[in-house]
Amino acid sequence: MLPLATIPHPDPIPMPTPFWLAWFLLLLTFFLHVVPMNLAFGGAVIGAFLRARRDDPRAARVAHWIAKGLPSTIAATVTIGVAPLLFAQVLFGRLLFTTSVLMGWFWFAVVPVLILGYYGAYLVSFREERLGTWLVPVSWFTVASLAYVGFMFANNMTMMLRPEAFAGMYRASAAGLHLNLADPVFWPRWLHMVTGSLAVGGLGIALLGFFRRGREPEPGELAMRYGLRWFGVLTFVNLLPALWLLFVLPEPVRARLLGGSLMALGFLLVGALCGIIAAVLALRAAGAHDPAAGIPATVGSLLLALVFMILNRDQVRRGFLEIAGFQPTKWVEPQWGPIILFFVFLVATIVTVFWMVHAFLSGGKQTTGA
Repeated sequence: MLPLATIPHPDPIPMPTPFWLAWFLLLLTFFLHVVPMNLAFGGAVIGAFLRARRDDPRAARVAHWIAKGLPSTIAATVTIGVAPLLFAQVLFGRLLFTTSVLMGWFWFAVVPVLILGYYGAYLVSFREERLGTWLVPVSWFTVASLAYVGFMFANNMTMMLRPEAFAGMYRASAAGLHLNLADPVFWPRWLHMVTGSLAVGGLGIALLGFFRRGREPEPGELAMRYGLRWFGVLTFVNLLPALWLLFVLPEPVRARLLGGSLMALGFLLVGALCGIIAAVLALRAAGAHDPAAGIPATVGSLLLALVFMILNRDQVRRGFLEIAGFQPTKWVEPQWGPIILFFVFLVATIVTVFWMVHAFLSGGKQTTGA
């Protein structure tokens, strides 16, 4: 256990919700955030690659579909992402606020960089023909902007698990220019998240083709086969950074995942198994006569994999915090009125987002005219 001085003292205010409820809402809203986040980044990358296939009108059409959906997907990512960030602050604010100060300038830059990337996505979506030779550079600028945001979040979320380094980093420099690049956990974790995001983006493209194949069979089939292969191959590739990450974790955390906690071991094994099953189903469907037949099962397996991977990620965080001796605030005074309102609006948001996603995937009037 670390000396108490390495962890900031709790604020003299109570938690507005019981720990278990804040923890549940953190995982639930993070899952809801991860899906559009992966679709946004992965879709932006795949769309940029498809634009390079200038001699294939089907690829151009799929890239057009992606461009039309990207602004809404980024908006969903940001809007839903507010909730897990707030719950993380409730639970681990003493750590997260400290690391946000240590990397202050990089952290402040997240918002303007994201806004610029958002503008890039809008330009590609609504000014696709007018951009001319600028279309591909603007597409990659959007990718770079989203990559910067993810890179900085990965820095912050890994740095906050190392409170033993806080004081030394601040004594070395109080300029707010620290990053967590020397942490052996950072690079494999970041690569694991990026590769997974690219894979999920591929399955999102396949799903887009699945819903639009009736109206536009040729680009629909291309989207399904291309997206399924992209997802299947990258999911297997992602086993490499996952294994790298497992073996660079501190020994107590690694032991927790490999049998020290049966729950953590179960989350790890079931999540990995669901991911492998999804990849196998995707590659089989990509080579089948009718790729659409295998997409529902692939999507279902992926969603299960995401659930267990998020639970596994939480087990890793718990292991780090146990090493640090971090204890959540004991003073709790639930504010049930705002909590109930939050649940009401959360359900309304989920229903609205599902309706919007269905309208986009099915090629409703609001998306087919362009």
